[in-house]
Amino acid sequence: MQKKQRLYRPTASRFKDIITPAGKKSMAWGRYREEIIKWTLAVDEEEDGYTSEWMQRGKDIEQEARSVYAEIKGKDVVVPGFAFNREHKCGCYLDGAFAGGAIEIKCPKPANFVKLVERGIVPAIHTPQLQGSLLVTGLDYIDFVGYCPGRKLFVRRVFRDFFYIGKLIYFLKDFNDLLEQEYFACL
Repeated sequence: MQKKQRLYRPTASRFKDIITPAGKKSMAWGRYREEIIKWTLAVDEEEDGYTSEWMQRGKDIEQEARSVYAEIKGKDVVVPGFAFNREHKCGCYLDGAFAGGAIEIKCPKPANFVKLVERGIVPAIHTPQLQGSLLVTGLDYIDFVGYCPGRKLFVRRVFRDFFYIGKLIYFLKDFNDLLEQEYFACL
C-alpha cells in the first residue's frame, strides 16, 4: 500500500537529485525522472531497489535511535505514514514525528559518526531532504538525529530556510511538469 502512495511523486529523500545543497539544479535531474517513470510503470513488480549492508544497518537500528531520542527529549515520537503535499506534488516519509516537530535519523558508520560529532553541524548533503521534508509537512523545524550504538546521540535542530525552499519549489514545478510530459508519452 505504501508503495502505491508514492507512485509518480518525487520524495524528499531524493530531492538531492532535483536540487543541490547549494540550491542549484542537480545533474541527476533527468535520471531521477526516468527512475520515477520506470518505477511507476512497473509498480506490480517486486523490485525494491538496492540496499547496501550499511543501509540495512541503518534500517535495523532506526527504531533504537528513535527510542533513545524520545527518552532523552521526553517526546512521544510516532512513525507517521507517507506525507503528501498536493500543491507541490511531492511527498516524504518522516523517521519520527511529535507535536509540532519531526526527526530525520541517520545511522552512519562509526568513523563517519565521529566526524559528524567533531564537526558539530548537519552535513550540507542532507539539506535537500531536510528542507524538502519541511516543505512537504509545513513544519517549522526538524531535528537531525545522528545515531551510533554506544555513543552519545547527536541532535541538531534544522529550521525552515524560506529562501532554499523557494528554490526547491521552483525546481519542483519544472521537474513535475517534465515528469508529466514524459510519463504520458510512455503510455
